[in-house]
Amino acid sequence: MGQAIGALWYGMFCTCASPLLVAPSVAFLVMIGSVFAAFAGVLADPVQSRLGIHRRRLMRLIDTLEVELCGPGDMPFAVREHYYARLVDLWDVIGSAFRLFRN
Repeated sequence: MGQAIGALWYGMFCTCASPLLVAPSVAFLVMIGSVFAAFAGVLADPVQSRLGIHRRRLMRLIDTLEVELCGPGDMPFAVREHYYARLVDLWDVIGSAFRLFRN
């Protein structure tokens, strides 16, 4: 029964996907992901605003800039965003693309 079901399954569904099927599928998934990422702030911003995250971060930035501009202060400004990680990710993507198209 295992061979019969397997033959039936693989007779209906091909085991290899053609590039003409893979490319539109990947493009569709990328577009769906980009739409979701573009509108993620619509959900996240009101929540952050209600919790006071925006105001606290803005006030901390303003206080730190005031101390830095008025003279030496004891409030060092620590960037908590992940800009450096994103730059390393970007560098990795560029290197991967370079290696891909070099050969």
